[in-house]
Order: sequence, then C-alpha cells, then structure tokens
Amino acid sequence: MGGKGSALVAVMLVCALGTSACASPLAGSPPTSTPAAPAPPARAGTAISFGPIKWNAQDPNANSNGNARLVAAFLKTADPTKLRQAADNVTPSALAKAPWDYYGKPLRLRGQVLRAQDLPHGGQTARDLGVDQVGELLLVAEDGTRLNYTHLGSVGAIKAGAKVYVCGYAVGLVPQDTVGLGKPSVPVLVGRSIES
Repeated sequence: MGGKGSALVAVMLVCALGTSACASPLAGSPPTSTPAAPAPPARAGTAISFGPIKWNAQDPNANSNGNARLVAAFLKTADPTKLRQAADNVTPSALAKAPWDYYGKPLRLRGQVLRAQDLPHGGQTARDLGVDQVGELLLVAEDGTRLNYTHLGSVGAIKAGAKVYVCGYAVGLVPQDTVGLGKPSVPVLVGRSIES
C-alpha cells in the first residue's frame, strides 16, 4: 500500500472495539496475467451474471488483486433489487475462510456496524472504482467475524451500533491489525445495497 506502483491510498479504519484497524478495500492494481479463477456455477433462477469475468484468485489481497474494480464496473448497471433477490445468505466465517469460493456470487450478510464512514466525493478510492462516492462499513457478525463492506455511494445515516444487512460481491481479504491477535484477515464485500 502507498507505493507509487499502487494506484491507491490506503485508508485505515479504527474499529470501535479495542484498538484494531482495518485497511480500506480499495480497487488495487488491475489483475495481472495470472490465470483467472474458474467461473462459479450459475444458480438456478439467478438473474445476476458477470459473464466471462476473469477473477484474480491468485492474490487474496483486496487492496491489490483488482477484483473490487471488476465488481464496481458491473454494479454500475446492475439492478440492486435483483441483486438482493438473487443473493445467497452466507456465514461470515465461511466467507472469511475462503472468499474466492464466493467470487461472482451475490451475497447477503448481517452484522452490527462498528464503524461507518463516507470517503471524500471524487477521492482516490472513488476514482479507482469509477464512482463519485464510496462509503465503508466495518461490521461484526453474530459469530464474531468482522467484515469490511465497501458501498458504492454514501452510507447515509447509518451509525455505529446499527444492525444491517449488506448485499454485494466478495473481492478478497484485507489484513486487520488487532492487539494481541496479530493480523487476521477480514473479508471484503463491494456492493450497492444496505438494509436495516
């Protein structure tokens, strides 16, 4: 993060619990020539499709793998209602263990907001994702798993302590500094749907 080779500026979130921080899942570098992950099988009745997207499953780091940019480009024209209808409920711990197993699948997760923030209009993160504004939520699920949700747009009036559902696509993991726990990785979702 932060080098000239990276088109991103890392934004650190200071979590409401303890003294941990979580790097912002930014667009990262475009995928390299590494082989693409195989497309996940389509679910019956799913109207959401990426087509021949080449996911970068070789690099799990959401800050550098380019998957967030792929999702943001797709979501610009995707119908958020159809996304919510097609989304699978997934356990956050399963997503944290292997987010690449969920690439290309719309997901719905519930969590309590630890931190909510909007990033600057037209800022580096928004530009990298090709949108005007980006908001972020750091969530904790009932099982204690943390999740970083990057929202294409403002997170509005959502505040720490609120329980919300988010819908989006997994794009990888980001390391999270946690006192006494080292640097566990946090799954990252990018989406356009937050529900109370």
